[in-house]
Amino acid sequence: MQHRPTHRQPRMVAALLALAINSVLAAAPDLGVVSKRGNQSIARLQTGMASWTVAISLNTEMSIVADVFGTSQKRHIRSLLEANGRRKPLADLTMSESQWHVRERQGIHGRYRPYEAPFSLALLSVFVARVEPQFVIERDAGLGEHLKTTGTVATYRSKLPEEQERMLRSVLKQAEKLKEHGELSAKMKQTCREAKQLLTEGIETEVDVESGLMRKYGATRLQTRVSNFRWHRKVDRDRFRIPDSGEDHTSDPTEADMNEIVMISNLASWTPAMGKGGEPDGRLLDLKRDVLRRIPFVGMAVQGGCFLKGRKEVVAVGMPPEGGRFGLYIIDLSTGESRELQDAELGTGFFFGPCLSPDGQTIAVSFMKAVNITEPSIIVLFNVGSGKASILGKVIGGQNMAWYPDGKRLFMMREESVGMDKPSVKTICCMDMGGSIKDIREGSRAILLHDGRILFTKNGERSWHTCSGEGGDVRRFFGGMSEYGFPSRSPDGTRLLMMKFDKATGPRPTIVNLKNGTTKPATARGGLWAWPNWL
Repeated sequence: MQHRPTHRQPRMVAALLALAINSVLAAAPDLGVVSKRGNQSIARLQTGMASWTVAISLNTEMSIVADVFGTSQKRHIRSLLEANGRRKPLADLTMSESQWHVRERQGIHGRYRPYEAPFSLALLSVFVARVEPQFVIERDAGLGEHLKTTGTVATYRSKLPEEQERMLRSVLKQAEKLKEHGELSAKMKQTCREAKQLLTEGIETEVDVESGLMRKYGATRLQTRVSNFRWHRKVDRDRFRIPDSGEDHTSDPTEADMNEIVMISNLASWTPAMGKGGEPDGRLLDLKRDVLRRIPFVGMAVQGGCFLKGRKEVVAVGMPPEGGRFGLYIIDLSTGESRELQDAELGTGFFFGPCLSPDGQTIAVSFMKAVNITEPSIIVLFNVGSGKASILGKVIGGQNMAWYPDGKRLFMMREESVGMDKPSVKTICCMDMGGSIKDIREGSRAILLHDGRILFTKNGERSWHTCSGEGGDVRRFFGGMSEYGFPSRSPDGTRLLMMKFDKATGPRPTIVNLKNGTTKPATARGGLWAWPNWL
């Protein structure tokens, strides 16, 4: 018998379709209510147990995925690397307020103070900084335009902040100039595609309106997704006991001989077969004991800058957990606390090469507003105590800055572009406290030595020379040492820490005795090393 449709069925189908559409196109939720629930969730997580899964995309094909269990004060994390549909275990972390126990599948194993574990994979630092669940806690949360609400999940789209938008447009402009002189690298092409997508589409965020939990946030690269969030009543407390296994690195690093502590970047998992791949993260290396820790910055990445007076605090450049920018921070090595140095007039950009004045009161640092070497760097002075900033001057370059002993001039390098397909011409110079620049001589990679002489390489050459403070009396530096680079002077001025370049092992930190030119390895540890800072 053939079934005949009735008039009732179309009406039912239409009603179901309307219900489905309304569930998707529901009115925007009241963010005042959502933020109240978000604050309640944060308060509950202080002592209440919860579990959730976090996935952070590193690129279109690779993510870090982890199962997290715990509270805000203590938790257990099991992380995996997911690539091309396959999963590979990375590390297990048991974390309390005072200690972390880390066991990498291939890497470190032991106890560390929070954020001091020198992960062999730098991407684990990125992950740990973003594993904390984020909640909407203010009505004006900057989520942007409401797109839809499906069930309990509201989706929003926001434009990029003005400074970030300007930075991305500058990157695209620079890429167009590079294209005039040859094919862009695959990495640069990918960066351009992501920049165009962000400028066109903005950032999409998903929020669970019942709990205030942000289920998806961030750009394509480092986009974070949170799923399977739920609360637990009964918990095995032994799960959070810090194991005794592995090495113990929980002592205060400032109890060591601080004159033998250097800041340097390292990626322990790197091998020469990887070529130029990998991004080292900032470390503290004890030259006496060959002990390595991460600079204790609560963020995705950190690079060393300079030590403050007493050498128990450092100035470093770091990317905060939310990403999207690099800031300048003073970090207390004993407590792990940090404070950001910033000035609203500078806007978003990049800091590099901070150095401390002889009286310990002022930090000089170069600042670039855009990724373009033809734009001048802004030389900024920050007061250590107040954090107040003042602009000293501008220079194209501004690398390797150092204060002269009288505190009235800054040693630095400037450069002039002579064409996209030719290396820039570098000049050693100094800037007075009025912002005026005085050239000393041509040369690159220069640093100011303890006795007032200058260590440098001639433009287009790799051999090292020294000259007087005025640029004359040029002498070859211990046979030239052309296989070395990135010199950094010790506090007492008797030694240098330099990178020795070797195709078989990659760059290795090496100590150079300035009295006789003898050298010795600074560490027996491998991996990719870069950017030493001893002062």
